[in-house]
Amino acid sequence: MRVLYDHQIFESQAFGGISRYHAALADNLEALGIEVNFSVKYSENRFLVNRDDVTILGPPENYNNWMGGREFKGKWRLYKLFKREPSRTTVINRQYSVDLLRSGEFDIFHPTDMQDPYFIEHIGDIPLVVTVHDTIPEIYADAYGPEMHNLLSARKEIIKRADVLISVSKYTAENIARYFPEESGKVKVIYHGLSFPLADSQQEKIDQLLYVGARTGYKNFESMLTQIAKFLKEHNFRLICFGLPFSKNEKRLIRLLGLSDLVRVDSGSDQQLTEYYRQSVAFLYPSIEEGFGMPVLEAMSQACPVVASDKASIPEVGGDAAVYFDPLKPDSLESKLLELLDPEVRKTWITKGLERCQLFDWKKTATETAEVYRGLKVK
Repeated sequence: MRVLYDHQIFESQAFGGISRYHAALADNLEALGIEVNFSVKYSENRFLVNRDDVTILGPPENYNNWMGGREFKGKWRLYKLFKREPSRTTVINRQYSVDLLRSGEFDIFHPTDMQDPYFIEHIGDIPLVVTVHDTIPEIYADAYGPEMHNLLSARKEIIKRADVLISVSKYTAENIARYFPEESGKVKVIYHGLSFPLADSQQEKIDQLLYVGARTGYKNFESMLTQIAKFLKEHNFRLICFGLPFSKNEKRLIRLLGLSDLVRVDSGSDQQLTEYYRQSVAFLYPSIEEGFGMPVLEAMSQACPVVASDKASIPEVGGDAAVYFDPLKPDSLESKLLELLDPEVRKTWITKGLERCQLFDWKKTATETAEVYRGLKVK
């Protein structure tokens, strides 16, 4: 059986959860007798670096690094204007995807994103499998401007055409049924796997907390920072934010809270990230909305206690191995951090986390996905 994964997510991410998901699936499906091909000519994604048929470019351009990362009034409007037309690499990758779809050489098409329904008119009767990682665009549709309309329309069109919808959590499956009730019968829940090897030992902790990933909107970062400011200053803890550079507004808030010497941002490889996990007293995950919550498992695998929001899919992933707080209630977070100052309390949560994260395995994800593929009627 031959399955085609397209270019979309590998253009928009240099690294990230969704591109990691498709790359991990491809690696593990091979052992199950399923050949996965990527219709990618040009990409910046580090998970494709060892593929001879992909040309690796520099980091992908996005709003945060556009114009050298400088912030100025009207930047968003100008960015949208300049990025309205697809780039040359997008045009090439899209045409390559179309050519492979039309070739008739593939049994299943599994697009890597739902931003662009370009393939609908070319797919013919090839079975379509779509992974729904979250329903955040639908949940926050009213909070965005007219630019969200195209994305919502694309997602609706793709979900309607799909033969199977893989949901990465029960929570996301429930939301699919809520927003697309007529398609709920197509849904199959298949959890993500864990990409990081388990920490060999529990490294000695330093006075440090860790935050990983995007920080805007529903991620609830600024609210979290305000809640822990007192804790950081009273206990002389630092907060490491692993991700993109701070925005102008974030820098302003850090100064206003008096945290300029205690909060810093860093980025780098998985090896650098795992080191931060292992050093930190706790990993903080204050998000209000998630479709899965991969960083929860990453932290657990590296012997880092998880202090997480009790919203959305996060408790489903963390189970009884995470410390939960209500991100919408002020002062609910600080008391949880105070408990983790006790090394024996930390040890308990570390043990629970190491046990919990082993329930999530890419081989299992691939096996269940292969069952989906083989259950479809192919030519």
